[in-house]
Amino acid sequence: MKIPERTVDSMVAIEISRLVPTAIISSPTNTRGAADHLIKHRFAVTVLECKGVDDGGNVPIRLGQLWEYAFGSGPRATVYLLPSRPDGRVSPWVRRCDRSCCARVGCRYCPRDERSWTGLEEWVRRLDLVDRLQPWFSHWSWCVPCVDLAGYLGIKAHTKPHARATLSWDDNVLGALPRATRLCHYFGSLSKVGLPSLAITSAEDFQLDVDTLATLEDVVDDAGTPPLVILQPTAFGIVPPQ
Repeated sequence: MKIPERTVDSMVAIEISRLVPTAIISSPTNTRGAADHLIKHRFAVTVLECKGVDDGGNVPIRLGQLWEYAFGSGPRATVYLLPSRPDGRVSPWVRRCDRSCCARVGCRYCPRDERSWTGLEEWVRRLDLVDRLQPWFSHWSWCVPCVDLAGYLGIKAHTKPHARATLSWDDNVLGALPRATRLCHYFGSLSKVGLPSLAITSAEDFQLDVDTLATLEDVVDDAGTPPLVILQPTAFGIVPPQ
């Protein structure tokens, strides 16, 4: 694999910790029935299904697993995390953003810390692309709701598929998927604006219970890693005005 799922899992955990230091991240072991969590009512829940990149530069998607999330046992609010290849492959630290909040310049949601600056050091710049992009992984990965991804891939509720599909890991391709949002934008927030992150507002009405999480064992198999369950407190008192 060009980027194994285990590496993506590690990168996601690192980026969530950078973007949301108060987040609690539960990463179940890869066994059936392991994803069993009790979620308190003051917590929003985001379930991420992380995907790797194969040697051909494609992100493989198991359609049966996607169907289970979108139309089967769920959770239907599961979000797929898809790594992308930067446009400027030689300089992944160049992160122009087309969203109006970033004014088409450097992404305002990306972390700015020691790890970011380390990515500019000569020894890092000599590494292969898949390693060189890690300090800016939150920008070069996309969050796509499972229902939207299922619709894009033509999956229907009445028929569970068993094949696999692939998506090019090109940033422009993944960014064009319906409701695709960069990881930095999905979990990050501009504190000066005083609004919660997109992950918070998307997950506020999605409360998991033990029975719902127990059904994740039908989705997990030995060929891939289980989803990450990320808990974030919602009692911030910064809900945007209606």
